[in-house]
Amino acid sequence: ALTLERVQLLTQRFTSLGFSLQDARDRALALLDGVVDQQSAVLSFADTFWATGLLILCCLPLVLVLAKPVRGVKVDLGH
Repeated sequence: ALTLERVQLLTQRFTSLGFSLQDARDRALALLDGVVDQQSAVLSFADTFWATGLLILCCLPLVLVLAKPVRGVKVDLGH
């Protein structure tokens, strides 16, 4: 219901700017589509951010398992 109201208001606005009724409705729908695309991008970024953070937190305890390097050992760098 709210979406239909929004489309109607945007259509009226575009009609008042001189567009035909069909062009105004097409532009209103295109504008609404752009808003939905933008919001979905923000939400997917937020989900990815949280998933990455959770992955980092899960991997942090593995750092404690790493052994300390032995001092005085010559490391071959492969050159």
